[in-house]
Amino acid sequence: APAESGPATPLPSTQPTSEPLAARRRAFLALRMTPRRLPTTRSARRAVQQRTPVYCPEYCRTGSCPRRGRGCSLRHDPTKRAVCARWLAGSCPLGPTCPLQHQRVAELMPLCIHFIKGSCANGNCPYLHVKLVATAPVCARFLKGYCPAGARCPHRHLTLRMLREERRLTAPLQLKASFGRDGRGVWAFLKGGWRILRTCVG
Repeated sequence: APAESGPATPLPSTQPTSEPLAARRRAFLALRMTPRRLPTTRSARRAVQQRTPVYCPEYCRTGSCPRRGRGCSLRHDPTKRAVCARWLAGSCPLGPTCPLQHQRVAELMPLCIHFIKGSCANGNCPYLHVKLVATAPVCARFLKGYCPAGARCPHRHLTLRMLREERRLTAPLQLKASFGRDGRGVWAFLKGGWRILRTCVG
């Protein structure tokens, strides 16, 4: 009698399983879904930008914008207008018609250059008193009109007039340090290049 054998071992199937097909299908669906998610990402980025207001530098600096109401998409906030320098100096001839602010706003005040040098003796000084080194860079945002960092900014808040005066006072010192002499005469570094001031005779 033939010997009894155990249960037959199933032969390995030669048919391809459905797992690779399912993986390919998932990858294909993911690629199709990617373009649909891009607008959502862009809209989210746009929403963040809208929550961060961008103020019009011309309006903040001068109190007026020639494009306001005619295509200027930036924000015109009256509370971000610069403080009138003439009013700070004592009197403003424009009075209530001045487009700038006639009140002290700490975040809009320029830096007190005497305080940086340690020589401000005005107990009622309207300018900003913050501890910064005299060689700190000038804040480009404040020059344009408004700096959102305010008194916490690590850069110096100077007006255009203050910056021009600073450059005028420091120009002779820079010129004195830029002199040179050779066999042809005396030279000086002026306007980005060396210029001869006096030629040697004989």
